[in-house]
Amino acid sequence: MSGDYLIDPSAPPEDDIRALEETLAVAAYKEPLDWKRVEDVRREQKRPSRSFLIAGALLAAAAALLFLWLREDSSPSVARLCESAGDQAAFRVEAISGTPRCGGDEVTSPVVLAAGAWLATDKDSRVKVAVAEVGEISLEPDSKLKLVKTGPDEHRFDLERGRIHASVDAPPRLFVVSTANAEAVDLGCEYDLSVDDDGAAELVVTGGSVSLEGDDRAVLVPTGYRAKTLVGKGPTPAVPIGASDAYFEAAVELTRSSSEEALEALISEATAETTLTLVGTIHLTRADQCDRVHARLQEVSPVQFPWQQTKIGCDNREELATAWTTLLEQTW
Repeated sequence: MSGDYLIDPSAPPEDDIRALEETLAVAAYKEPLDWKRVEDVRREQKRPSRSFLIAGALLAAAAALLFLWLREDSSPSVARLCESAGDQAAFRVEAISGTPRCGGDEVTSPVVLAAGAWLATDKDSRVKVAVAEVGEISLEPDSKLKLVKTGPDEHRFDLERGRIHASVDAPPRLFVVSTANAEAVDLGCEYDLSVDDDGAAELVVTGGSVSLEGDDRAVLVPTGYRAKTLVGKGPTPAVPIGASDAYFEAAVELTRSSSEEALEALISEATAETTLTLVGTIHLTRADQCDRVHARLQEVSPVQFPWQQTKIGCDNREELATAWTTLLEQTW
């Protein structure tokens, strides 16, 4: 085939090209192309149909309803968490002063605290909470407390910040208050528990005893003693409330840094009243330090340790601390 006709239609075509044109002539378009119509068709193809829009709207509505239903199911409303309470409600919340909040709503009349709800006080408000039938908690100003769960085996609260006063008469380990790094496990008692801005908690026991537990250690805190938990370090030894602040701070520093100076202060200034404090240092000492603590305990303890009969020593510090604690229980 010649390429001239294909390039220039005014040139005479070859015979084979003319024959092909005659064959295809029956399919030739007879009218000029309507470009406006072509554009209208394109727009119609791009535009979603009415039925498609309706289906999309219904699907979006269904998704929104599902989201709201799941949200309601997983995050109970204030009304369900803090409903109006009768006089005998198990977890009755009542404002003592100011306007505390339960689940974000102001407590203007008694309500029932349900598991999952937070109680919060500002600087001018206080609130009291009945703990089933076993006791009561007072939530002090600038504090936040949550009922985590409740049941026949445990009533558990979480103190995020501030201070509570708890008075409970219950079987051991039924009432528990957790903080960011420790738990105060009730053994039938009355106490104050506070949490500072750094997450450290301080416990002061005024009746019964509490097991202060954290970082795989437990410290028994009986009536008339106080202890502190340090973030990442666990509880300090229990120190008598009547001991000096310097003596208490020595126990804190020993827990924080294993300070030789702090240990020396606790040993040299020990009295019969601080024997339990020395017992608490046994877990925090090296073997040679433990020997010094053990010797000092035998000097100041109000009861004699039968070490010659038991043969318990610093080679087993866990057993030694338990034996001393059991021995001293008769003096509390």
